[in-house]
Amino acid sequence: MSTAAGTDRRTLLRTGVAGLAALAAGAVLTPSAQADGDREQPMSPLTLWLRGAPAFVRDGLLHTDLIGDQRPEQWVLTAQPQHGRDTFTIELATRTGAGLVVPEDEGEPVGVRPLIVLPSYPPRYPLNELFRITPVDPGSRAYLVTSALTDGPPRHLARARVEDMSLRPKPVFARTGEAEPVEIRFA
Repeated sequence: MSTAAGTDRRTLLRTGVAGLAALAAGAVLTPSAQADGDREQPMSPLTLWLRGAPAFVRDGLLHTDLIGDQRPEQWVLTAQPQHGRDTFTIELATRTGAGLVVPEDEGEPVGVRPLIVLPSYPPRYPLNELFRITPVDPGSRAYLVTSALTDGPPRHLARARVEDMSLRPKPVFARTGEAEPVEIRFA
């Protein structure tokens, strides 16, 4: 699993500036070049930003902070190639086993709770715990984060389009319709 320059992607991800340069090149988050059976190691901690606001956890739900009172939550993406190309779990960097979980109902916010790992080798996850992460533009840090749930049109992580005018934290949903890019920044 190498980039065009022949450098191992894991090395790029774990080496700060080089990892950021590779991310800007758009080749880091896609495990498609990975050999069969070679599971990607968890990536360096990163933060998720939706429409310029960092994501954090409150009461077991994913929110965004509009005024900067909350510290951005750190996450780790782990490739799950046994579920398909560009498929990841998004877990808390604290290694508690908790991660993002998309509810069955589109009107409910994305939850943060312990992930269910099905007893198999390689491990399997329910579809509502899996995400496809694809670059929007190779020259940016913007990615589409799409739920692997296949209950109709794709559901992307996004803030609600209709929001009240207060500056309180906003919940994050997995919505159908126009995709909203998520900015991924290394912590």
